[in-house]
Amino acid sequence: MRTVRYHPEARAEFLHEVEYFVALSARLAEHYDQAVHTAETHAANTPETWPKYKHKTRRVVDRQFKFSLVYLHDENEVYVVAVAPTKRRPGYWIETGVVWAGSRFIRAFAAIRGLSPISRPLYGAPRVSLPPILQNLSLPVICAPLFIAGNPRLVIEQCKAGVVGSFPALNARPKETLDAWLTQIEAELEAHRKANPGANVAPYAVNQIAHKSNDRLAYDVEVCIRHKVPITITSLRAPHEVVAGVHSYGGIVLHDVINVRHAEKALEMGVDGLILVCAGAGGHAGTLSPFALVGEVRRFFDGPIILSGAIATGDAILAALASGADLAYIGTRFLATPEASVPERYKEEVLKAAAADIIYTDLFSGVHGNYLRHSVVNAGFDPLNLPKSDPNKMNFGTEGGAEKKVWRDIWSAGQGVGQIESIVPVAEVVAQLKAEYTAARQRLQLG
Repeated sequence: MRTVRYHPEARAEFLHEVEYFVALSARLAEHYDQAVHTAETHAANTPETWPKYKHKTRRVVDRQFKFSLVYLHDENEVYVVAVAPTKRRPGYWIETGVVWAGSRFIRAFAAIRGLSPISRPLYGAPRVSLPPILQNLSLPVICAPLFIAGNPRLVIEQCKAGVVGSFPALNARPKETLDAWLTQIEAELEAHRKANPGANVAPYAVNQIAHKSNDRLAYDVEVCIRHKVPITITSLRAPHEVVAGVHSYGGIVLHDVINVRHAEKALEMGVDGLILVCAGAGGHAGTLSPFALVGEVRRFFDGPIILSGAIATGDAILAALASGADLAYIGTRFLATPEASVPERYKEEVLKAAAADIIYTDLFSGVHGNYLRHSVVNAGFDPLNLPKSDPNKMNFGTEGGAEKKVWRDIWSAGQGVGQIESIVPVAEVVAQLKAEYTAARQRLQLG
């Protein structure tokens, strides 16, 4: 068996956690110590059998205490570089090389009998900076991938305006079209950079639906890896193989979630950031208040949080940041643009609608989402008497689809529709959001 040796920061990290558990319960601390020792033994006995991780490391994951023992190894030694809480930002210990353990982190555990709530830490370590690829946007915004509406032209104009543009890989049909779309986006953005040396051109993102019915997933991911897509947005699941593939060339993975449990599972898979899809968001959405979900996730995660849910103005962008998010996630606002590839009737309905015209149901895709009431009625359904969907019938594959195709005939939109007044180009939408955001900051004397 190999010798186990700790980097000093990793040892300090371990001892810090032990001290924390001792303050809660001697028995709990003893169990934690045993769990770490077991992970050490696994790494020392069979180092090659554990999953590969960042920068040539591997890791043993403990499910009970939710930590990863991250290590390097050779023929004689296992060198532990981090005892990393699963909920900590993935790879935080790499900041200045593979053995740097960043700001210390204490997880917030559930209340334990006899523990006064005031003695429990409410938040983890100080917030970390965003990944470099997200640091130089003209506005703290990622444009959400829009089914049907998303296309190369929409993405290109969003990126040229300085905000992250995105589209679902499934929009490129047939699947061979995806390669051409990515080539077009990359070529036009590069040409724009060369023609405008001072322009703030944002990166782009591609959304992957990680569901068993998506028979294109492996193909689409392979194409995106080949193109080294800067940002991958995963939905429904965050498969380890997708995360590992994107990380292999330095890309980042953002995963959308609707609750804490989903957030924890995504972080276990190694995603770089979380998109919190809250009440009022367009498309597939949750029901939690953004203030509640951001607050709960910030108790254990100090990495990038992107907030979604009826954000349609610059004021709302600032509110998202004030709540604890790093970036705002905006989708519905870009439906009402010439670049969005949806019927004009769809855009007109967006302009007519208010928040009360949004229907929340799982009927059409098997996943709960928000839809325009008029489109639901026109498809022959009674919004007040919609049946429940069978989740087992979810189908995101090439042969899937109901008689009334979701997203094409039954139109998705978020509760921010009531704040959209006209159909204008993407550049004008972003300019207006910037002006509103700046005005909101000045109004609050934030400069």
